[in-house]
Amino acid sequence: MPALPGLVGDRLAHCLVNEAATVVEEGTATADDVDAALRLAMNHPRGPFETLRAAGAGTVYEALRSMADAFGDPRYRPTQLLRRQAIGEARAAR
Repeated sequence: MPALPGLVGDRLAHCLVNEAATVVEEGTATADDVDAALRLAMNHPRGPFETLRAAGAGTVYEALRSMADAFGDPRYRPTQLLRRQAIGEARAAR
């Protein structure tokens, strides 16, 4: 396997988190609603925002930026919501 940013599991999980953030930004659902939908309707062990909290917004944000740069694909561009969460996390850590 070539050394590329975003191992398969992380790549998929981070993209799911990013798309979930888009759904929240659009006002389609709340973060809690999205988590519940994935857990209950799709049998995921945890929702994308629970995954985000576990991994850290900064980690997910930087991984998505790295994939966007490496692959040149806009689908990996982090949402503004994710960016704001990563910035807030960094400020809180100071």
